[in-house]
Amino acid sequence: MRFSFVWPLLDVVPPEIDPTSTSTPLANAPAAESDAELLRRFARNSDEAAFATVVQRYINLVYSAAHRQLAADREQAEDVAQAVFTELARHAARLETHPALSGWLHTTTYRMARNVLRAERRRRQREHASLAMEPSTEMPDHRPEAPDWQQIASVLDAALQELNERDRTAVVLRYFRSRPFAEIGQALGLSGNAARMRVDRALDRLRDRLSRRGIDSTSAALAAVIAANAVQAAPAGLSASIAGASMAAAAGAAVSNFSSLLATMISLKSKILLGGLAASLVGAPLLLQNASLNQLRRELSEAKAAQAMLMASEAEARRAAELATADNLRLRDSQTELLRLRGEIGPLRDQVRALTQASAPAVSPTARPAAGTKPESRQAGLSDVGAVVAENAAASLIWAVSEGRMDRLAELLELPASVPPDEAPRHYEYFANQLSNVFRGLDFDGWKMELKGTTNEDVVRLDYGYRDLQSGKDETFPFFLRRSDNGWKVLVEGEVPENF
Repeated sequence: MRFSFVWPLLDVVPPEIDPTSTSTPLANAPAAESDAELLRRFARNSDEAAFATVVQRYINLVYSAAHRQLAADREQAEDVAQAVFTELARHAARLETHPALSGWLHTTTYRMARNVLRAERRRRQREHASLAMEPSTEMPDHRPEAPDWQQIASVLDAALQELNERDRTAVVLRYFRSRPFAEIGQALGLSGNAARMRVDRALDRLRDRLSRRGIDSTSAALAAVIAANAVQAAPAGLSASIAGASMAAAAGAAVSNFSSLLATMISLKSKILLGGLAASLVGAPLLLQNASLNQLRRELSEAKAAQAMLMASEAEARRAAELATADNLRLRDSQTELLRLRGEIGPLRDQVRALTQASAPAVSPTARPAAGTKPESRQAGLSDVGAVVAENAAASLIWAVSEGRMDRLAELLELPASVPPDEAPRHYEYFANQLSNVFRGLDFDGWKMELKGTTNEDVVRLDYGYRDLQSGKDETFPFFLRRSDNGWKVLVEGEVPENF
């Protein structure tokens, strides 16, 4: 069986950082144009004012992300911000339909800052080759109880990039852009409540990524620190200068075409005006050569940037795969051990029950047993109800185990993909034996079932209620099920002992 723990979600953003508070002066402000409308005006009409508005709207987010990663180097942060908005200007037509522009800007900023850091690191290695192999002494030797912004600033953006796109967008919109849950839900195609849950889960995953880097904190404390420090004001005037430079860089191709046209006109005119022949013969080739050189430089720069981004993406994917493999191995070992321990509980209960009955006084044949003391499972009310829905599949599995129906058990269980077909019968027998021990002395008949998931998901968790007939306590047993072509199947993981 698969077992997992459910961590509580963060339900409330602290009041001091809640951007939806009605006390904010922006609550009654008129609705501004959306990012899509501004980009559409710029892409189709070359509206510089619209692009400047987009830059002004996101300059603090982009500059802050670059500033964190580049160790507070202001000049390099400004250069990275310039490059990010240049990319935005070049791809404005494609990005006007992007559901969350802030997420795209943060990812692009992270990748470009990584490229700058790699180039700077290679330069330092070449200049100080003798120091390159010395171990770093900057890692802390202890973990603070509360998160410190100076500690997490340099790793925050890398941890964000390990989240999937929807989780990263949710965190950026909530804590970097201070957007309400209704607007976040609209960007992600969710309701307001679903957006709140998405933000809470994404924050928990970000806290887990930071914990792997030696930074421990609660979700509430992490949210407060990020909201208070993640976005800082960019230097005065940077927005206007970047907007102009970005539009100029994006218009470079148009300038190149104009230079070519001007050279052609001069060449044609030189054929008519004999007095300007010498000037045309000298000027036209120079203009054409200069335009071609500029075009080649731009193409080379774009190719290098694309190559750097591809290498960064490949490294990130490799690291994510390694982390996932390690997590799967640890999970498989713990699940196997948990199933083994559950299988040992049943025989131990029988021994305790036998010792208790041996030491108990004789009971009259006509006396009725006390409620909850029946030693065997009460499964008489269960039956094979099929597997069309997850609840029926779990009930049918309990019935198959109690009846010893190995044929039906094989239809209701899904073994790990690593199990070869010829080993399947041994696995079914092992899991049937383990489940029989686990279910012994438990009453599943007539108790509640709670589905942890939605009916449109392919994998769900089902908590099946039971009563321990020995102790009289009510508990829940978790089943994990996957949808298949023949209905739902209960997932099992783990290896069968070699001596079984």
